[in-house]
Amino acid sequence: MASFEQVKSEYDHQAQGYNDITHLPCSILQTELLGAALGDCTGLHVLDFGGGSGIHSRQAVDAGAATVDIIDLSTEMLRVAEDTEKQLGRTGKIRTFEADVTKPIDHLLEKGLRDQYDIVMSNFCFDHATSQEQLETMWRNAVSRLKPGGRFVGARVGNMKSKACADGKYGVTYKDFEDIPGGVRYRYRIHLNEPIEFEASSLDLSWKGNKEIIEKFGLTDVQEVDFMSAKTVRDDTAFWQTFLDDPSMAVVKATKAVSAAA
Repeated sequence: MASFEQVKSEYDHQAQGYNDITHLPCSILQTELLGAALGDCTGLHVLDFGGGSGIHSRQAVDAGAATVDIIDLSTEMLRVAEDTEKQLGRTGKIRTFEADVTKPIDHLLEKGLRDQYDIVMSNFCFDHATSQEQLETMWRNAVSRLKPGGRFVGARVGNMKSKACADGKYGVTYKDFEDIPGGVRYRYRIHLNEPIEFEASSLDLSWKGNKEIIEKFGLTDVQEVDFMSAKTVRDDTAFWQTFLDDPSMAVVKATKAVSAAA
């Protein structure tokens, strides 16, 4: 099983090329689905949980977010996010915090992390938990930072063995599957001019769409965003049919119950 150091090393090593994924079909689909889930973010404070190089943090800013804070384990991914903001000539919109979200993150409050956010976003971050204990810690961390009535949005792996991710048609393939207690460990390959690979692990509680683990921490109205809300799917449904028949990813949205404890 990959250690924290191994996962961090892979993301650090391949951080510079990661932003190039935005033109891939799978990334375009994810962005459009997240856009539907995020909606109007005007004036909102967003936490991007495992936000890496800030691709979707910038999407939230473009949707009107007042600020976005990124938490990620990769020093280099966060550096790319910071450098991109400098290139855009922006200051004060996106901040970065380095931490392992499989462990408690309360210490980040001393470094300026907000106590609560209007939206917590997490894209494939939960697909790095190697045990139920880690998965529950990640959810506890995410939901505890979300204000009552606030919204959670995020992407997760679906069926990683789907035909949709067998040949790279949509820009990513999954391979080297290994059963682990309660889930599957694998590697995923992103098909850029210079392909990049990462190790991941998806627990059954996540990738099979089980709402129990999400609702356990006080999230309600858990929904998967309709794929037809994405323009790329509506414009070329035939291209996406293999994916639609057995989706290899999903974007989920939910609301924190007003009565839920922080």
